[in-house]
Amino acid sequence: MAKSKKPKRKGLTWNKNTNVKQIAEQEQWEHQFSLAVLSEMRNYKGSYSEAYREVRKRYGTMKNFRAPSAEKVRATLAPALTMGYAKNKKGRGVSRLVAKHEDSLLRRTTVVDANGNATEVLIRGSRDASKMGKYWAAVKAYVYNGDESQLSEYIGKSIRTADGQVIPFETDLSLLDYLWNSGEFSDIVVSG
Repeated sequence: MAKSKKPKRKGLTWNKNTNVKQIAEQEQWEHQFSLAVLSEMRNYKGSYSEAYREVRKRYGTMKNFRAPSAEKVRATLAPALTMGYAKNKKGRGVSRLVAKHEDSLLRRTTVVDANGNATEVLIRGSRDASKMGKYWAAVKAYVYNGDESQLSEYIGKSIRTADGQVIPFETDLSLLDYLWNSGEFSDIVVSG
């Protein structure tokens, strides 16, 4: 009698057609947790298992959500991981999972749309997530310190969402002041 195969565990199934507002909180938490593991691997050059344990220790009890299993996180991060080699304590070469320099995973972020409203969208990849993080750092530098110089590099530039929509970076200082003071940016989301 042939053994039945166990079904493979699937990672999170966000795609370009996913509506950000309809993603369940638990799934958002699991995705955020997975991106934190990837970030830990990139920042500290650690192995997957070391990064998972560290993030679980740090974030495991922050919310009322269960931390996802190591297998689920690994399946979610599969496109961003590759096999690498390192030396163990005895000096022998061993293979282990390492993070790629760039990835194409989806991330949630806040953008200012054409109507001047802050809205959440999905963007694809670590490169675009980094651009958004730097943009929001420039917005904060302007709002808190009056430093317009960092925002000037975003004039005429845009970001492409996961569904292909092109959204220009908002650099109108009076609009940014208005949105900041009205509380539109109270919980800016740039994940990953």
